[in-house]
Amino acid sequence: MKNLPQNIGDMDRIIRLVGGIILVLLGVFVPMALAAAVVLIVIGLYFVVTGFIRSCPLYSALKMSTKK
Repeated sequence: MKNLPQNIGDMDRIIRLVGGIILVLLGVFVPMALAAAVVLIVIGLYFVVTGFIRSCPLYSALKMSTKK
């Protein structure tokens, strides 16, 4: 597997991890339509995974970085 470029800085990482966990918890525990819950969970998991691996494919595509 190709090494992913680390393009997520420390503050961005914290925001992604905390925000992603909150979105997942909202999708699981707050009563809402199934489609809305799935969307929240998927977006939350994306943020958690990208925060954990410190690499965002969207940042790579846009050739940007929050890492100093």
